Amino acid sequence: MCVGFMFAWNYGYPRVISSYYFISSDQGPPNYGPSSNFTTKSPQFAVDKSCLYSSGFVCEHRWQAIRGMARFRQECMNAAINNVTSDRNRLAFARVGKGYFALNNDYSTWTITVSTTLPEGFYCEVWSGEPKDGQCTGKKIKVSRDGECIMTHN
Repeated sequence: MCVGFMFAWNYGYPRVISSYYFISSDQGPPNYGPSSNFTTKSPQFAVDKSCLYSSGFVCEHRWQAIRGMARFRQECMNAAINNVTSDRNRLAFARVGKGYFALNNDYSTWTITVSTTLPEGFYCEVWSGEPKDGQCTGKKIKVSRDGECIMTHN
């Protein structure tokens, strides 16, 4: 969630650092051992371009949610923030005319009606999927003629 917010908010220069699996706090990345002077191994990838667990790397930058939010930032970078809705564990806001972001860090479902500032139409929720061949591989969001939308977040 925090990475999603980092990409959605218009502050600073977001960075995503990919990591590797480890058991102890002083363990280094997967490597070829002492005979190679502990040269770091490269991650291995599955057909879907995710890291293979067996390679020892996590590759967070390849996760759908991270890729989607990086694209969201590229599209919305210069758009102002407006229509902020928040409470103790939830936050939502428009990136005027470009996108809408909402996050729910509560145990209960959050259903809200919001003014998105977006034109009428269907939009892909980039956290759960991506636009592909004119369709959404994840959740689809409908925005009405007046720019409003009913959103439900778990």
